[in-house]
Amino acid sequence: MSRHPEVQALAYHQTVTAAERGDFVGALRQEHHGYQIVEYAGNSLVPAAERDVHFPNVYVEPLEENEVALGFDLGSEPTRRRAIELAQRRAGFTLTGPIRLLTEGPDGHESDFLGLYPHMSRPGGAEGRSVLLGIVVGAYHVSRVVEQSQSTFTPDIVNLRLLDVTDDPQLLYAPT
Repeated sequence: MSRHPEVQALAYHQTVTAAERGDFVGALRQEHHGYQIVEYAGNSLVPAAERDVHFPNVYVEPLEENEVALGFDLGSEPTRRRAIELAQRRAGFTLTGPIRLLTEGPDGHESDFLGLYPHMSRPGGAEGRSVLLGIVVGAYHVSRVVEQSQSTFTPDIVNLRLLDVTDDPQLLYAPT
């Protein structure tokens, strides 16, 4: 990642059913003391509510700067959940709308995004369908992505503003 400073983190979120949750958490606690599946409630991370399927973070790199993300249920928040559903439907790469990265805390800017790639099983079973095993995730700060992409431009030649126009149009980036 030293070659790509625009990447905040790389992570893997495993698909965990409600029936698997207890055993899954017990196994992860062998590696990460106190591991639990968490979600945001207001401005705090709390144990995730029961749901049919969870997508907890089981691996993140670099760990030191992103340890708060371990256990976070990617499917617990609507913007992230929509991206999971789209990635699964497409069986391919997709981006979230604007989000706030966990490392930014509750007061961080919501001008970051995730890139998601689904980890699918081989087609099989009675219906011959693939199953979503997990999600490979890249976390990005919009400002770092733009600044890195503009590093070869002369600043006074390019004046870039980046807008998200998918749901609720908002400014993601403007030069300072």
